[in-house]
Amino acid sequence: MFALRFLATFETEVVSWQRTLASITEVSSLLSEVQRTWAFLENLFIYSEEVKKELPEDSDNFVNVDHDVKQLLRRGAEVRLVRPFCCEPGIFEALEKAQAQLQVCEKALNEFMDGRLGPGKVWGGRYGEESKAISERAHLVKLVAAGEFRPRDVAGWLDSLAREYDKGALAMAGGLSDYP
Repeated sequence: MFALRFLATFETEVVSWQRTLASITEVSSLLSEVQRTWAFLENLFIYSEEVKKELPEDSDNFVNVDHDVKQLLRRGAEVRLVRPFCCEPGIFEALEKAQAQLQVCEKALNEFMDGRLGPGKVWGGRYGEESKAISERAHLVKLVAAGEFRPRDVAGWLDSLAREYDKGALAMAGGLSDYP
């Protein structure tokens, strides 16, 4: 693009837009990752009494990160336009800081869960059970869309899913180390 013969006329504007679009790409990508990590950890560090009790220091750290992330999201809602928000001075650095702090909290949670599960058991982390449930739902949707199902099949699938959920919920109530 810089080899075009008319570039000199618009070079300043082209370079400015190139920087702006790069900034939008970087900030939106990082913001997406921060939101995904924050949303996952918020349920555990804010609403789980067990996690608060077992990881008090990390829970306190998460409360600070939670405040910072919510402040960034509020700022984005106030600005309402992508370019001004993403090009605002300090936004990328604030997101990097929030992501680093979230990773510390996530690491502490993973270490806690790995120790809690005991030997031979693996904590799926953020995406373990989520991806299994998504693939099961996708399979059901494919069957329904293709018309290749019988009501008994769907009922059986839903019953097995409910049993798995109940087993997981009971294991969570009684302690994760009993859950296979």
